[in-house]
Amino acid sequence: MREIDTFSPHDGHIESVVIGIGQAKVSFQTWDCRELVLVFDEAAEVWSGAVLTDISDFTVVETENGGFSYTFLDAWDNVPVLRIAAKPLKIYETGQAQREDTALFDVGTDYLGGQSAKE
Repeated sequence: MREIDTFSPHDGHIESVVIGIGQAKVSFQTWDCRELVLVFDEAAEVWSGAVLTDISDFTVVETENGGFSYTFLDAWDNVPVLRIAAKPLKIYETGQAQREDTALFDVGTDYLGGQSAKE
C-alpha cells in the first residue's frame, strides 16, 4: 500500500463508503482496476445518492471554514452521487482489484475516527 497524490476518477466506481466519528473512507476502483482508499479526516458531513455507478469526475472545492467539499459525479447524468465535507484527504493505492472492498480491508476497519472494533 502506498500513498498517492491524485487519481483519475473517470469511469471508475465507488465500492463502499464507511463513516466513522470524524472520518469517512471510500473504497474506489479505477477504470484500470486499481484499488484505492480515500480517507477524509475531520469529516463533518456525508451525502450519498446511488454510489454503484460509473464516475465522470471528482471535484474539490474549498469552503469558507477552511475545509473542502469533495464530490463524485455520475458518468451518465453528471450529477453528484457522493459529497463529503471534510478537511484533509489522503489517497492510498492498495493494489489491483480482486474482490469488492479489498482496498478497504487492506487499509483496515479496526478504527475510524478513534473508534475501535473492540468497543
